Amino acid sequence: MRIEINMKMRIFAKLNQKLPAATGKCLAAFLFVVLSSIQVEAQSTKLQMHDLAPDWNQKEVCDNGNGYRPENINTPTFNLSFNASKHNLKDARYEYVWEAKVNDEPWKAVQSGKDVVGIPSCRPATLFNKANGAPPMNCYWRLRARDIANDSDWAESTEFSLTLASVLQVTYTTQADNNNIGKTTVDLRVNGGFLVKTFEWEAVNTNHKIPEGQNQVEDPKGLIPGQYRVTVSDGCSKKALLIDTQILSQ
Repeated sequence: MRIEINMKMRIFAKLNQKLPAATGKCLAAFLFVVLSSIQVEAQSTKLQMHDLAPDWNQKEVCDNGNGYRPENINTPTFNLSFNASKHNLKDARYEYVWEAKVNDEPWKAVQSGKDVVGIPSCRPATLFNKANGAPPMNCYWRLRARDIANDSDWAESTEFSLTLASVLQVTYTTQADNNNIGKTTVDLRVNGGFLVKTFEWEAVNTNHKIPEGQNQVEDPKGLIPGQYRVTVSDGCSKKALLIDTQILSQ
């Protein structure tokens, strides 16, 4: 970098001897600004982070009614990127802020400090989804930090995230099956929980059977009027419901 700047200065000196005085002054001012910006850029100090993602990062987790407490987020490791001529580096002292947000809300500071030797890990608070059947919550954390002793730029970590599911809420309605005279269909309404769910149907009446291919679907058809039990699972919670297809709805 310094060799390149010196070469440009020599070329400028030769050109300046051949130019009128006014033109030479303008060119000198312009070149001074350019060289100054190059020098500033060359001496900038950048803080680089190497993240350590927690085990829950980018996973679905469950609030079964008692909340969910994420494990701490370990502090990243750091290194400085700087110009070789800047040899007077000092022992690092950091300014930092751990931030968190839910869904599309603004980022909020949850831990911060200034002029510290080391940055502590992030201690997320216990998370609660609103109620049974509530939509999943997308929760995010990140770290922003800079080395104030060496006047580094601000650096930002990767965003760590998890999806917090609520306990399942299951209701249903029943109606006549238009394609099967004298039989009924069930329309389940499942809210909350993880995205992927499984369904298991069984007949309570021993003389009734679940039609072939309908025992693991969400909304079975062709049921003889009577009582049936469905179990809905999602890995977060399990909900069993007794359904009487002779009752129009619940």
